[in-house]
Amino acid sequence: MKGSLKLPTAARWTVGSTFIVLALAGQALAAGTISGKVTFPDDKFVDGSTVIASSAKFETYRAAVGDDGTYMIEEVAPGTYTISAIGGGLTTPDVKDVAVADGKTVTQDFTMKTADPFPIVKSPKPIPLDSDIDSADFADAPEIVINSGKNLGVGDGLTWATNGGPSVVSGRFKVKYSDTAIHLAADVTFKPPLVNNQKDDALWNGNALEFDIQDDPYDVTRTDKSADHDWQLVVGLGPTADCGCTAPSMPGRPRP
Repeated sequence: MKGSLKLPTAARWTVGSTFIVLALAGQALAAGTISGKVTFPDDKFVDGSTVIASSAKFETYRAAVGDDGTYMIEEVAPGTYTISAIGGGLTTPDVKDVAVADGKTVTQDFTMKTADPFPIVKSPKPIPLDSDIDSADFADAPEIVINSGKNLGVGDGLTWATNGGPSVVSGRFKVKYSDTAIHLAADVTFKPPLVNNQKDDALWNGNALEFDIQDDPYDVTRTDKSADHDWQLVVGLGPTADCGCTAPSMPGRPRP
């Protein structure tokens, strides 16, 4: 998909399940383990924090961070990984090229800090709908890339890797705004494309783009949804043209 939409970004997808059994000659490789501790600002644990390990082959392993800040990712295939820690409103640099050896344990600690607000650049004029993500109109907007295991929101990470990783589902987005609208440009991969035949409240359950908009400051402790501040738009990429549905899995988000 190329072009611009007048709404901001959040993407969601469903990845199917595939089981593959391999017969290997010789000695089998033992699984490794990645463990460590995540330190939070003011030592305040953030619920839902996770550590993710992703390989160059897009194999993805993840584990929740405990209340004491510790985590453990077990049954990791030997290889080289990028390890990331994520938490609401927090950030820390990814650790790259971490080697996980046969039957060994790798220790990797993280120190989180409060994330800076994501910059959305203002356009001096409305952006035409035929301006794509690589156009001059979006050249000064920071890019959001979602083709890593760190950003895999729905679906099993190992299945995603087995089925082709970013060649199956991936994307990059840029967002700007003007006095007229919020403008979003995207370059999205789905395999196979344009197969979503869902509609209405089930539109999200297939090849689709799901956008959530909030016009007040981000608050990591907030759980309620406000009809005055939260909106949702789901666009199906398929023969059933429909949008503006409120998905049942996300109650309280009205149509824009």
